[in-house]
This record gives sequence, C-alpha cells and structure tokens, in this order.
Amino acid sequence: MTRRFLYTTAIVGALMSSPAFAADIARKAPPPAPLPPPVQDWSGIYSGIEGGYGWGGEGLENNFQSFDLGNQNVFNSLANFPFATVVFPPFAGPGVGPFNNIDSSGWLFGGFIGAQKQWGNWVIGLEADYDWASITGSANSTGTRFELVAVPVNLFPFTPVFVEGADVTRSVRIDTKIDQLATVRGKAGWAFWQNWMIYGTGGFALAHQQVNINATEHVHLIDFSIDEVSDFTRFSNSVGGQTMLGWTIGAGIDYKWQIDPGSAWVFGLEYLHYGFPKNTIGLSDNFGVANNFVSNSQSIDVIKGRISYLFSIH
Repeated sequence: MTRRFLYTTAIVGALMSSPAFAADIARKAPPPAPLPPPVQDWSGIYSGIEGGYGWGGEGLENNFQSFDLGNQNVFNSLANFPFATVVFPPFAGPGVGPFNNIDSSGWLFGGFIGAQKQWGNWVIGLEADYDWASITGSANSTGTRFELVAVPVNLFPFTPVFVEGADVTRSVRIDTKIDQLATVRGKAGWAFWQNWMIYGTGGFALAHQQVNINATEHVHLIDFSIDEVSDFTRFSNSVGGQTMLGWTIGAGIDYKWQIDPGSAWVFGLEYLHYGFPKNTIGLSDNFGVANNFVSNSQSIDVIKGRISYLFSIH
C-alpha cells in the first residue's frame, strides 16, 4: 500500500512540473483585459464667458442723398433770395455714390447659459448668449454735379428767371457699428471620446447697429444777374440706429476637465455665421433733411473662445 502511494505521488509531481502542464494551467486563467475609458456624461446646466473676433459685409440698396440746394431754408440763408428752387436737374438726384458694400470687423465679448442632456453619445441642448461688440466698418464716396437755381425777380414775381448756377461737390463718409449680438439656439453634439464633444448649432439672432453719416458739401455759386462768384462749404451729420432680427448657424468643439463627479470646467471654440435681411434706418441731419439708410442684407461671421462651468454631471 505504501509503495503504491509513493509511485502515485511521484507521477503527479512529474506531470505538474512539466512545461506543457504549466502552460495549460496558464491558458485557463488569463488576466482580465483593461476596459476602455468610459465616455463621460455631459448632462447638466452650464454658464460661462466668451470672447472673440467678428467680420462681415453689408450691401446697400440706394445712394445717399445729402444736401439739396432746393431746400428753401438752407438756400435762402446763403443766397438771400426768397423761394429759391432747383430747376435743373428738375429732380434732385443722388448726392454721391454708389456705396456698393461696407466691410466691417472687430471684437466681441459676453456670456452664455445653457442646458443639455446626453443619450448614449448624443448630447442635445438649448443655449442663449449675449455679446457686446465693436464690429465696425466705413465707406467714403464723392460726387459732383451742376445745378441751376431759379428765383423770382421783383418785377416779375410769378416768372422764374435763371439767375443762379452752382457747381456742387458732395463727400460722404458712412460709419457703421454692430454694438450688440444675441442668439437663442438649439444644439446637437456627439461625445466622441471621454473628454471631447463636437456639436452643431442654429437658431434666432438679434443685432443692434448704429449708423453715423458725415457729409461735406462745397458749393461754387455763380450769380448771373450781378456776375458774382462765391464759394461756401457746409457740413451735415446724421445718426441713427436699429435692432435687426435674423438667424445664425454654426459649430463648435468642447473639452471637459472633470473636477469631481458633480462638476467640470469646459473649454471650447465656436464658429457662428449670422444673417440679417433688408433693413431701413431713418436718419435726420442737422439741416432737418430726412434720409433713409437702406441695407439690402448683412452677414457677420465670428470665432469665439469659451470657458464655462458645467453643473450636475451624473
């Protein structure tokens, strides 16, 4: 019995010490493979600040009409004739022009707030932002024309007589400024890695524009009745503003730096394109002459860097 037990023990020990047996045991108990890092949850409410650079273009529909020698008050104060009227050309044409386009550029800075919810890798949300801006543009134009002015002579009060001629040179500078931008947008994102998300966005946009027009008019006046020549220069300034309603569309990328299970800092880069349809700004100069500044359309592009704090991450 003892001899048989010793033989059995020796055989088992030899088998266990063989390389084939050890390899078989190793194959049966492999170490667990490392799991991929989980995609973090972007659900929550967030708010932050943003700043960047914007550029755009504005097309104009009509030329700007500055002074008109047919303006009775203005002309009378200079020529000392009552009831002076412009008779050639019969209708006052464009003062200067044309202004085809105004290019603009400048900075913006503001804040934003939003809420979003994640389903799988999809992140759906709603966001609103407001920016102070100084996106400015300007354009200059000069025009010259000859006007013939008729005044009644005392002996013939009802008969206009051509007694005044004027070479008129008008120069106009238009300055525009977008000083406020705001949007309300939907947002659809894709969390493609544990800390990264890309998204598209679009919605409604608001912008406030200021317009300032400075005009200079130099008149070379010829009085045919007394063969006298005189020159004078006058200036006009017109200011107006309007809030414009339009649309916006864009895209962005965010990186999330987790602080703890309930909060995170988010750093992002966003591009937005704004579009605003035709708008009219009513202007009145210091001579009391009303003009309309008519813009066919306006577009603005902005790139913004953003920092926000994300609450309630689960």
